[in-house]
This record gives sequence, structure tokens and C-alpha cells, in this order.
Amino acid sequence: MKHFILTIALVFSFSFSSFAQLADGSIAPDFTTTDINGNTHRLYDYLDAGYTVILDISATWCGPCWNYHAGGTFEEIWEAHGPAGEPGVSANTTDDVVILWFEGDAGTALSELENSNLGNWTEPVPGEPVTFPIINDDNIADLYDLPYWPIIYTICPSRILTESGQASAAQHYANLADCPVAVEGTNASLVSYDGNLAPSGCDNSASGNVSVTVQNLGTEILTGFTVEVVENGNTVATQDFSGSLNVYELTSIDFGNLTITSNEYEIVITSTDDNAGDNIISQTLTFAGETSETVTVSMLTDNYASETYLEITDENGTVVWFEGNEAIAGQYATGSEAPAADPTTPLANNTQYDWEVSLLSTGCYTLTVGDYYGDGLFASQWGGPD
Repeated sequence: MKHFILTIALVFSFSFSSFAQLADGSIAPDFTTTDINGNTHRLYDYLDAGYTVILDISATWCGPCWNYHAGGTFEEIWEAHGPAGEPGVSANTTDDVVILWFEGDAGTALSELENSNLGNWTEPVPGEPVTFPIINDDNIADLYDLPYWPIIYTICPSRILTESGQASAAQHYANLADCPVAVEGTNASLVSYDGNLAPSGCDNSASGNVSVTVQNLGTEILTGFTVEVVENGNTVATQDFSGSLNVYELTSIDFGNLTITSNEYEIVITSTDDNAGDNIISQTLTFAGETSETVTVSMLTDNYASETYLEITDENGTVVWFEGNEAIAGQYATGSEAPAADPTTPLANNTQYDWEVSLLSTGCYTLTVGDYYGDGLFASQWGGPD
């Protein structure tokens, strides 16, 4: 009698999800809005005039928002660096910063700016009215994918934003040194990768859209350039731009849907300009690997572990394993799609977990780690551990 030993290769991939927010290096969406005094403000008008904009999106019920607002940091910046001639701005201003403060909670009435439970937001220090623009705009939180209250961005004249947080006045102003500056001459700059190319299965390939944003970071009008997608030294797609971009203006270059079979590929500006240092964006892909039928899932939770959940799904989207917040578990009906683990007990704060998970069949599996509240794991905004 012959005996056969069957070895099962279990193939799986991992992905992680959290509430979206604008990542550092993103292009700041433009907006036009009106402050409580009836003055109109357009973001790109300020940027085109050379100002760096500090954008604060707060809510009148938010304690951390109030404490920072009442501390006078923005008044200090406004006085020393705000637009010349504006109320509250020193005659010796550096004239290079604009502050736009938003009440961005759509559920808050305009009257709450002066009559909130925390105080008067237009005059947080009695007898000292705020002089920088105060704006009540219900659309700003959605436009900027608000992950929590408050969020504070520094937006450079190049339209690139960075989350600067509740920094001191000196640190906020020091951040201006990090803003990219247009070089003398012609310079097409790759500023962001905007595609959705991702591994599509277990065959070590990825398919999807490939697109990038190119910015004129030169002092001359940009009239043309060539961009290529390069895999293993071979050009797999090319796009030529012909038009007119003024300094700091942006354009999107779309290569359409591509299939990549390498772990790394590049998007390259191949035409000659005066700064080759910003002509390449490299992208890395992680394809599915092989493992045994039992895998270990490890996690160190943060200070708000009850907001966290984990799940493993198979190639059909069926949940085969689950841990975490019971509020999430309610979305699963009992039956064939019910998680294998008991999800009724939220995870403990600041705890190391190691789960042994048995996956019963060969196939592709996706591990998703999510945050139910929406501010991500270890959100420094609320003092999570490093």
C-alpha cells in the first residue's frame, strides 16, 4: 500500500484599514468661505499670494480645542506674522501667514460660537476679541476628511499640507521652513501618487489605476513634460503633457488601468528640467506569501482599545475570524458568515495580544485592522502611547 502525504500551501495577504484623513504631503482641497464678519476667504488666493495658511478645524463642545484656542497661540502668530494691515497685526509683521479658524461641526448652531458651554469662542479671554478670521462652515469637515477634533494643518504656498497640531507659536512659524520653494527655471515635480494599483489575488500581480499629480515647482511657465511608468527598467506606459502651468499649479496624469508583476515600480519624469531630484516616485507592492494553516495575529492595543476590531476574510469576503469591539460585531448575522471568534468582549487597553488562528482552507485571506471611532490606532491627538 502506498501512502501519500498532502501538504497544503495556505496563501494569504494582509491589508489594514482606518478612518481616512488627509495624509501629510497631500494637496489641500481649495475652498471659498465666509467668516462671521461677512468677509470672504479663498484658500488658493492666499497661497498664490505667497502666504502659508494655518487651518484649524474645531468644535465648540471640544475641550482640547477650547484650551488651545484660549491659550493665545494663534493670536501671537497673527500679530507677528499675519497679513499687513489686518486688525490685530503688527506694523512689523513678516506678512507671510494667514490663520483660518473653523467651527466645523454641522450639528452646531452659529450662536454657539458666543454661547457655548465652554465660553465665548470669539472672545476666549474676556476683553480681548479674536482678530484672525472665525468661520462657521458645515462643509469643511467633510472636505478635509476630518478624523477628530481639533485638527490643525499647515498649508504651504505649494498647496502641500502637513498636520502641525497644537504646537507653540514658534514651532508653527518654524514649519514654514519645510515648505517647498520653486527653483529657478523649469521644474516639473511629482508630488503625489494617486492610483489604486494593488495586489488583486494570489498570482503575484497587481492591477488597477495608476495616476500621479505633477506640480510646476519652477519659476518659468511649464509647457510640456513626459512621464513614464517603469517596471524592471522597462517602460510600460507613457503620458505626455502639453499645456501651460504657472508656478505651483497642478495637473493630474492618468495612465489608466495597468497590470504590474514586480514588487517595485516607478513613475518617472523623463523629460529634462532644472531639478531632477523630484522626478521619481517609487511604489512597492506586497504580494501574497505562503504559510502554514495556523497563523499568529499579534497586536499591541492603545489607550482606546474598545474602539478596535480585527477580522480575517477569505477571497469571497466571508469573515472567518474576528476579535474586538462588540459594536462592530452587530453588523454580522448569525449563520455561515458569523465570525469564528467570540467578539462580545472589547479588547483591553495597552495590552499585547497574540491570537492563534486556524484557517481551514487553501486560499487568499485578508487581515483588516480597524478603528470604530475613526481616529486610528495610537492617535497622538488624544495621548495614545508611542
